[in-house]
Formats: sequence, structure tokens, C-alpha cells
Amino acid sequence: MTKITQEDLQALIAKEEYARFGETCTVCALTLKSGYTVIGKSGCIDPKQFDENIGRKIAFDNAINELWALHGYHIKNTLLQGE
Repeated sequence: MTKITQEDLQALIAKEEYARFGETCTVCALTLKSGYTVIGKSGCIDPKQFDENIGRKIAFDNAINELWALHGYHIKNTLLQGE
């Protein structure tokens, strides 16, 4: 495998959880099937403009970006060891 897709990353996720802190911060915790947890967060400046759905989407996207980097490293390292 030399290309990672969104579907590859989704397949690694066992559970997703969200928490809201204060009036503007949303955290997404993606627990992977391996048991490892990846975190993404979002926040806005003005509590009056806070939208829970937008906060969750941004936090999820940020967690996926973290997972993308970690999984990319894992794949690259696996390929390197196979050479």
C-alpha cells in the first residue's frame, strides 16, 4: 500500500467520542481498533457564534489529520523495513 484513503482511515476507527469544554471548545477522541486514541479539537472566539455541529466536524477533521500523519508514518516505516 502506497496510498492512504479516507476509507482506510475510517476502517481503523473503533469509536468516536466528543466532549465540549467551556463555551467554545470541542474535542473529538477517535479510539482506534488497536486501542490507541487520536485527538482533534476545535474552538471559536465568540461563544454566541458557537455551533456544536460545526465544532464536531472541525474537531473530527483535525483528529483525522492526526491519524493521517500517524498512519502515513506507519506505512512508510513498514515499507522501509520490507526493502
